[in-house]
Amino acid sequence: MARIPVLTTLVKDCWSNAYTSATVFSDLSRQNLEDVGSRWRNQVAERRARAHALPGFENWEDQGWYWNWVEKYDRRTDQIRFPRYALEVEGYLEGLLYLIVGPDYVCRIATQRDAQLVYVDLVATAPWNRDHPDGASPHYEGVGVSLVTQAIFHSQTCGFSGRVGLHSIPTAEGFYRRCGMTQLEADRQYGHMVYFESTPEQSQLFLDKWAFRRTP
Repeated sequence: MARIPVLTTLVKDCWSNAYTSATVFSDLSRQNLEDVGSRWRNQVAERRARAHALPGFENWEDQGWYWNWVEKYDRRTDQIRFPRYALEVEGYLEGLLYLIVGPDYVCRIATQRDAQLVYVDLVATAPWNRDHPDGASPHYEGVGVSLVTQAIFHSQTCGFSGRVGLHSIPTAEGFYRRCGMTQLEADRQYGHMVYFESTPEQSQLFLDKWAFRRTP
């Protein structure tokens, strides 16, 4: 399947206090995967060292970094069942999104019970776009919003009316609540991560709220 741009959106460059264009591509390039293994990995190590030098943060880690993006990419060749997306700014990888589409992924919310949804398996923004204990400003703001937008669009394309589900790492729970998703239970089968779902109505409210970030 050809790698094509599927969404153009705006992210905020917090260093210049200006908005800049970002593009979401269907699938990842080999360069994207090399960036994860080099630029991202090096930044994670540098951020860890900075944090461990601060009192009280000697055991701090970037949550979510333990996911093996490259291994899952190589193992999941069916892009209908396992679609994946890369967000780039000026040719540089700034965010990744892996989805799962299948009959086993259905809604838990009572009003949507057993309706099919798109499951967000992995989602991450580049390390330099994340908060840090030393208070350093992230580079780009809005990468997560752009990736959630694409997950909803994919759900709509599949005929699932924007239904989306995911398990959240602890540091991202507040983000998904701000996205308007419904917080359900902590799931023992997923390391007690909290499960979230977005109904068609919630997804449309999210899209309406952030419509100004999308460009033709």
